[in-house]
Formats: sequence, C-alpha cells, structure tokens
Amino acid sequence: RVQLGLENIMALSTSLRLFPTTRLTSLSNLKTKATLSSFHVIHRSVAVSRQSKRYLSSADTFVLSANDHDRVRMEFGSGRSATFLNAWLRDHCVCAECLNNATYQRDFDSMMMYDSKEQGNWKLHVEYHGHKLLNIDLDSDHVAIDLKTPADAVPHKCGFPVDWLEAMSHSQLNHTFHDVYNKKRVKSNPSQVFWDLETLESLTFPRQGYNEFYESPSQAGTTLRSNLEKFGFSIVSETPINEGKSTVEAFVRNFLGFPRETIWGTMWDTAGDDMPEESPPDTAYTSLALGPHVDCTYLRDSPELQVFLCVEQAGEGHGGETLLVDGFKIGEKMSELHPEAFAFFTSVPLTFQTVHDGVNVEAFGPVFEIDPRTQSLARFRYNNYDRSPMAHLSLETVEKFYEYLPTLLHLQEDPSLVLKVRLSEGEMLVVNNHRVLHGRSAFSGTQRRNLVGCYAEMTEVSTKDMVASL
Repeated sequence: RVQLGLENIMALSTSLRLFPTTRLTSLSNLKTKATLSSFHVIHRSVAVSRQSKRYLSSADTFVLSANDHDRVRMEFGSGRSATFLNAWLRDHCVCAECLNNATYQRDFDSMMMYDSKEQGNWKLHVEYHGHKLLNIDLDSDHVAIDLKTPADAVPHKCGFPVDWLEAMSHSQLNHTFHDVYNKKRVKSNPSQVFWDLETLESLTFPRQGYNEFYESPSQAGTTLRSNLEKFGFSIVSETPINEGKSTVEAFVRNFLGFPRETIWGTMWDTAGDDMPEESPPDTAYTSLALGPHVDCTYLRDSPELQVFLCVEQAGEGHGGETLLVDGFKIGEKMSELHPEAFAFFTSVPLTFQTVHDGVNVEAFGPVFEIDPRTQSLARFRYNNYDRSPMAHLSLETVEKFYEYLPTLLHLQEDPSLVLKVRLSEGEMLVVNNHRVLHGRSAFSGTQRRNLVGCYAEMTEVSTKDMVASL
C-alpha cells in the first residue's frame, strides 16, 4: 500500500497539466494498491468520481494499436476517441525516471527517440510493445504502454491516468506554417554578431573589469550595453564577492536598470543556506548537468537579462563549466540548412510550464520570433525541461514537431556553437535571456559551486542609451 499526502497530490494535479485538477474531499480515499510505485499517481475521491461521467472505468476504455505501429488509438467510455504518437507518449511519460519528482521538470532526453544523432539523418523510432490496462483501484484508472526507443535495452513502461489522456487529446485545429522565410537567409541587425566559436576567436571577447565601472562609469556602461547588443552576453571580472547579492543588485541598478522580481523572488542564490538539499525547487539548484536553454519560457513576459555572479566555484577538474550558445546563430543556420524546420519553429506556438511554491504558470510562443519591420530575429524561446504537453496542437502538427525537434536540439549542442566558460570566483556573467542559451556541465567534489544573481530588463538598458544620446 502507498499512502500519498494531500499536499503532494494537489501539487501533482497542477504540475505540467499531468493530471486533471479535482477537489479531493477525504484522505481516506487516497490509498492505493498500486504495484507501480515509480508512477506519479493522483487519486480522486470516490464521491467526486462517481458523480462525474467524465471519469471512466477501465471497462469503458480500451486501446487499439494502429496498423503503422507508430501511434496508439484510444477510445474512451465517453464516446470520444484520440490518437497519440508513440513518440509523444514516450516523451511525456510521468514515471519518476522521466519526470523530476521535486521540480516537475522533464528529465527525459528527447533525442533518445531517434535512431541516429548524425546531423540531418535522424529517424524517429519508438517501437510499440503492446498494452495493458492497470486498474490501480476502483476509482483510478491508469493505462501502461510498453514503448522502446533505440536507447532502451528493454521496453520502458509508460503510465498515464486515462482521464488525463482524454484531456490531452490533440486539437483538431491545424496550424499552417508560413514559408516566407524558407527561401531567404535570416537578416541580422547591423549592430549584432551571430556568433560561433570561430567567429568569437576573430573578435574582441566581451569582457570588462569591475573597477572600470566606477572609474569611468559612463564609458564602461556604454561598452557593456554595446556588448549585450552585439554578442548577447558580457563578462565582468574581479567583482567583489563578500556581499554577493548586494553587489549584484547595486551593479544592476547603476548600469542596467533594476532587478526583475519573478516567482523565484528578486535575488537568488543557487547554494543559499535556506535552499533545501532534499528537494530543490529547480534543477538549476542541483549539481546535475543542464543542457543549453533560456529561462522563464513559462512566463508570458519573460525577463530579458540574467545576471550570474560566481562567488564559489567547484574544484578544478570537478566540472561546473558554463555553456553559452547564440540562439540567433541557431536560427541563422537552421534557416540555411533546414528551412522547413525554421518555418515551423517561427510559426507554431509551443507551451511551457512550471510549478513552484504553490504557483502553476504557463505561457506559449514560437521558438523564433521575427521582427516584422526588419525580418531579423528578435527572440529565441526554448527550454526542453519546461516544455509542457502539446494538447493545443493537432496530431499532424505534433508529427511535424518530432520531425524537426532533433534539428533544434542538435544545433543547441553543436560543439562548433557551444562556448564553454569556467567562471572564476568574482566573474559576473550578464546574458540576454531572449537570445543566448545558457547551461552547465555537471559538477562534483567537496567544494560547492555557488552563483548569486537576478533577472533584469533589456528595455531599461535601451532607455539608458537613449537618454545618454540626448
């Protein structure tokens, strides 16, 4: 028997839309005979489930495999039917191995579903190994589907609540992706450089000393803002670390604008004394590797700047390198080499979601935003950890997503595009969160790695330059 706490269940019910939100009236109804303890299970109260025709019993639900073996068709007791790609089911499995129990972020590597990781030669292959319905208890129906990817030695058992699958049935609306960008190269702003490692080697690296900002504040501030416009990032060396948060806040207010408050607060500390060791609120607060991504894709108005001050670095040889990738360079290369994928990612809105401290937020938008005035790239938006199920898209559009996804993920980790920087203590990194992806390698050892910082707004940076030019 497994006894689940009410708070954990309610958190699960709102996380990533994994389960329909249902009011639970009695803890006595939350016991389960589940033998699949690795599944995240949400249980409804008997009273609620019996009053609603929407919740189905296993006798009213069955699964049929389509003849082409790459999808599963479900027919529900309500009379509704839905078809799910094997790839979508594997990508959104909610077992503890695939979904982080503490942060509700996706841990599954989507590239595992492809036969080859060679550029331009990816073949989506998620093999169907039959199905069976598991009646966890009298009032909670789950379906378990065995799916095998090229990376799996044995089939992986993916489990889902039946009512959630019905709620996640793909939209009947088709998104039309325009091909206006297919036959021409992405235009760049003359003040910007879309960089890769080779380009950076031929240019002056965007780095300044902290003292410059107080010896020649006007000139140093202008250089910083120029670097952010040109490269999308800049590093400030020899920053005092004794008053880490206060130093960052004062720097932002003096030379960028003002710190931006989000659901994470105003100032953050990745290894603060108040940070829980057992269940950190986000993968960023762990020692795990983080692939390149941009932050807060789940906020409709995500912060434009992110500031990191390294106050403590993992020991030499123990990892912890910072990874930076120019999202605009990704867009430029994709538009040249894979124009169909670029057209898709500029046209189709994806959804992103997070759950933190009782807050469940979701936002949507395309990966690439184009400035309609100049036809130049204006924004990059993608975070595979926070991408939520794509129920708003049609099955055909989801098929296209998985066709083009490896192109995006491969470019994000292309060695020729990834800049690796081992921040030293006292180095402060300022990143345009609407353009440059950041990540890190895993780290270990007895010495912890600690960054403090905040979010800020690029609009304030532009305003300061406008005022300075008057």
